[in-house]
Amino acid sequence: MNKRAMFLTLITVTLVVAVIAFFMPNYESLPQVSRIMTVQTRINKANGLMESLHTTLLKRALTGSSYSAVKALVSYVNDSGKPLSDVQANFSEVVLFGTLNSQSLNETYGINNMVNNTFPEKLVMVQDLAAEEMMLYLNFTVNDVTIHQDNDTGFSQVAIDLNITINLDAGIAIWNTTSIITGVLELNRFYDPYYIINEDYSNEIGFANSTDWTVDLINNHILDINYTFETDAPSFLMRFENNSNASACCGMESFINPNEFGFVSDDPWTYVDYCYYSKRCIDSTVGNKSLWNITSVSSSQVADDFYGFKLEIYHITKYNLTDYMDKRVVSEP
Repeated sequence: MNKRAMFLTLITVTLVVAVIAFFMPNYESLPQVSRIMTVQTRINKANGLMESLHTTLLKRALTGSSYSAVKALVSYVNDSGKPLSDVQANFSEVVLFGTLNSQSLNETYGINNMVNNTFPEKLVMVQDLAAEEMMLYLNFTVNDVTIHQDNDTGFSQVAIDLNITINLDAGIAIWNTTSIITGVLELNRFYDPYYIINEDYSNEIGFANSTDWTVDLINNHILDINYTFETDAPSFLMRFENNSNASACCGMESFINPNEFGFVSDDPWTYVDYCYYSKRCIDSTVGNKSLWNITSVSSSQVADDFYGFKLEIYHITKYNLTDYMDKRVVSEP
């Protein structure tokens, strides 16, 4: 090969190498594969945390704090003997701040349910875990929290709605959302504040599972002071305020057990809790608005169960007791 040919070959090889070098990626300016994987891992972690916050973590924290808050409100009613002025506002204050009427539940009232149990305190725990375990930085803004009963909860539950803004900083990206988180509490975990206010009696809430009533079931129902649904009765939340008005979606009623409270037989009111304590439920379907003893339920002896127990026509009919109407007793005022 002559010198000219060798020179041309060298030029060609040099050009090819230059072209290849030109089109090869510059690893000093593009992310390395390992770095790309790290970024993707952080994004996946952040997305997973946000999903968990919306589906489980915040709901559990809300439910736990709300359970403690309702128990604290029951304890306050029990200790003070007074109804709440505004159950909605009172609940919000307790669950968010651990105070009632701007006073510490623990220090002022000796009620320790909310010590380390307020919802913001639980949020701090979530923030700390995210930062320590995942190096993800959370910030929460609680916009509102409400407790309520409606057609979805029915009479045996309460719902808590939380409006919250979540900000998550993963270093490489920021997530920001505002969401409604809902928690649900079963009422058979609490005492009825209505009995506490009116009788200084702690009646643990339980629900009857019968719709086909017999006198035997009625006797057990009175003995246990259990509850059934009633559109004309107050809801659990209304009972905190000693409010006896009707709650069409969520009213609940129980029969008063006269043995527990020493009622006299001539009390001129039907022995249904809200009827008796509000002095209403006058039955307009009977001309003289009478009350009736119930055969195999009511007793005329002071020492016997259910001494003087009586009902008005509406509840006699509701509980399938028309065949057991014993005798007309006192007329309601």
